This record gives sequence, structure tokens and C-alpha cells, in this order.
Amino acid sequence: MDIVVGTFVQARIANSDDAELQELERILEISDQDLLAWMTGAQPVPDDQQSALLQEMLAARFDETFFGNPE
Repeated sequence: MDIVVGTFVQARIANSDDAELQELERILEISDQDLLAWMTGAQPVPDDQQSALLQEMLAARFDETFFGNPE
């Protein structure tokens, strides 16, 4: 999980405003088991955990260019 989440955070943190930084902190507090279940689609993201930033992070798992791989 650290690779996926860490890569996403590194790409975003420099240009994040205070609200987005707070949301990143909230997401980082979510257990790895929950994040993995949501990333793999094994479980849906609960309504109380939904956010645009979390959805962007979950979508990044399929974007090979996000991880520095050529298209």
C-alpha cells in the first residue's frame, strides 16, 4: 500500500491546499486492509469514507503512467 499511496501523495502534496492536505491526512489514517479492499474492488468504499480525492487515488492504481511506466 505504501507504494500506491506514497506515490500518489508525493505527486500531490506540493500543490495541495490546506483542505486537500487535511483530506490526505484523513485518507492516510484509513487501515491498509480497507484501502486494499477498495483498490481491488473486493469491497465498495463506504459512503462515510467517500471523497473526490480518495476516488482519484483509487483510480490512480490503474494508471501505469502514474507510476512512471511508459504508455
